[in-house]
Amino acid sequence: NPFTLTTDAAGVVTATAAANTLTGSYSVLVAAGNSITPTSFSLTNASPYLAAAVVGSGSGSVTSTPAGIDCGAACTAGFDYNTAVTLAANAGAGSTFAGWSGACSGDGPCTVTMTESKAISATFTLKEYTVAASADPAADGSVTGGGTVTHGDPVTVTATANSGYTFV
Repeated sequence: NPFTLTTDAAGVVTATAAANTLTGSYSVLVAAGNSITPTSFSLTNASPYLAAAVVGSGSGSVTSTPAGIDCGAACTAGFDYNTAVTLAANAGAGSTFAGWSGACSGDGPCTVTMTESKAISATFTLKEYTVAASADPAADGSVTGGGTVTHGDPVTVTATANSGYTFV
C-alpha cells in the first residue's frame, strides 16, 4: 500500500504518502453510514525551490544550468524534483569570487540535486592591489605612500624632489 492511513478521534481518515514518490490519479471509497461514495484525487510532485544570494563586499552574479537562476542580488527558482542544478559564480569588475555557502561550500563548481528546497550564497570580495613607488635614482628625491589598496579606494603617492632637483 503506497499510503499510510490514520484515523483521528472524530473519525477523519488521513492518507499520507512519501513526498515526491507517487504521482498520478487515485480513487478511494468513502463509507458513511450505509452508503459508499467514490472520491478521486491526484498527486503531483512538488517543485523544490533553489534560492541564490550574492553577498560580500564585491559584486557578481549567479547563473544556473538548467536555466532558472540568473541574478545579481537574490533570486529563487523552482526546479523539477531530482534535477541536478549547476551554479556558476561570475565576478563583477574589480571583484573576486570567494566561495559558496549554504547547500554548497568551497570555491569550486556547485552542483546540487533538487530533492528539497535549498539556499545558496555566493560571496564576492573586492580585489586588492599593491601600489609600490620609489625614486630612481634615490639621490634625486623621495616617494611616500602606496601600499595595499582595495579596488575603488583612492591611493595617494607623494613625490618630493631633493634640493637642486625638479620634476620633468
